[in-house]
Amino acid sequence: MALVAGTLLAGGLLGIAAAAGSTILVVTVGAVMVALVIDATWRRPSEALILLVVLLPLYPVLFGLSQKFHVPSSALGYLRYWKEVVLVALLTRTVARTRIKDLAPVDWSVIAFLALGGLYVLLPIGPSFYARALGARDLCAALTLFLVVRHVGVRPGLGRRLETAVLLTGSLVAAVALWNYFSPDGYAVWIVGLAQWQADVLGLVGHADTPIYHTLVAGRSVVRAGSIFVNPLSAAFYMLIPVGLFIGRVAAGEARHPLERMLGALCVAGLLVTVTRSAIATLPLMLAIAILAGRKPGRTVALILVGGIVAYPLISSIGLGAQFSGALDPNQVSTAGHLAALGRDVVVITHVPLGLGLAQGGAEGQRFVLAGALTAESWYLQVAVELGVLGLVLFVIALGRTLRLLWGVARAGQARGAAALCALAGIAAGGVFLHSFSDLHISYTVWALAGLATLAQPQATTAAQH
Repeated sequence: MALVAGTLLAGGLLGIAAAAGSTILVVTVGAVMVALVIDATWRRPSEALILLVVLLPLYPVLFGLSQKFHVPSSALGYLRYWKEVVLVALLTRTVARTRIKDLAPVDWSVIAFLALGGLYVLLPIGPSFYARALGARDLCAALTLFLVVRHVGVRPGLGRRLETAVLLTGSLVAAVALWNYFSPDGYAVWIVGLAQWQADVLGLVGHADTPIYHTLVAGRSVVRAGSIFVNPLSAAFYMLIPVGLFIGRVAAGEARHPLERMLGALCVAGLLVTVTRSAIATLPLMLAIAILAGRKPGRTVALILVGGIVAYPLISSIGLGAQFSGALDPNQVSTAGHLAALGRDVVVITHVPLGLGLAQGGAEGQRFVLAGALTAESWYLQVAVELGVLGLVLFVIALGRTLRLLWGVARAGQARGAAALCALAGIAAGGVFLHSFSDLHISYTVWALAGLATLAQPQATTAAQH
């Protein structure tokens, strides 16, 4: 809390200094702020990790509220780099204390992918250096955090604390999503203006003025909840993480407290009202994994039956049955559009196997209006479009080894392994059709949980690697 308060205070001073036009004051306050954040992160990496994961989904809303209280946009522009400062400090601490012999095969797979991303940043392929650096952040930062979590030296018990924090944050996001769904007008009054700072600082426009999304289901309009992210896709894939945690803990026989079960049910409801088929369709996969890897398969089956009965009225009001039947019809406009875009991406990758360069296949291409950029239809195709076929192969190897590692930990009876396995598998499956890993609040959270889970039982981890 002291770190948060100090950062906000320093941000306010930065804004005042920027408004006064004092370069010396801006540099001085900024240097002191960065030094304090680095020192706090170095001394308390466990607390810094929780702060990073919990604040990532919330900070855009907090910044929006700060702007409503007349915090200058210039101050928010400086403050938005807080997450990069924390990550770099954690990475530096990790490098200082890690020996080469401590690295496992999964670590080398991740390092190979990160090395390729770093090479593409340095090579003059694609847009400007700044755009390439942002593209590398989107693809590589979360895997960097995965390495950091595994080797930075966190305190015992951090995994459970982080799971609790993610479940609570997910419940907050779910509650806003339900409000968005059942009372869109009231939600719109609250959310409008919260994203204005992004338009002022980042130049992003559009979604802040249209906070309510709709889709047609069986001839009627249904609200697609975007919650605090405004975007239904971002909300849906973020909700998969606390839902996966809950399912994994139930399968491991650890979700015994009634409050935890209530929060888990709230997160499932929040996921459903996003009406995002690619995310909701991963629920059966996560449940199957939980049954196979968990210690309490009967309890998981009972959860499915009871949850289905309780959620049936909500499922019926959303019209998920019609949604999925329409998704299987290639004559549907949305389905045909997805298939056409997938075919286009495959053609591009075939003709340019080395990739188009960083920031050329995702949101950064749209942000910078890059010539020749395209928005790939899925996360994996985005990796291939930007880093080529080799980049896609390296990412899939790193992801596969991590899932295998988590499977071994889960089969050894660790609830943390089952929870992280369900969450990462859900996000990975969703990435086949959409950019499930693209938002930092999603990728940071799920890879941090995976990193902590692989340290839960070193003996099980070693056995899984072999």
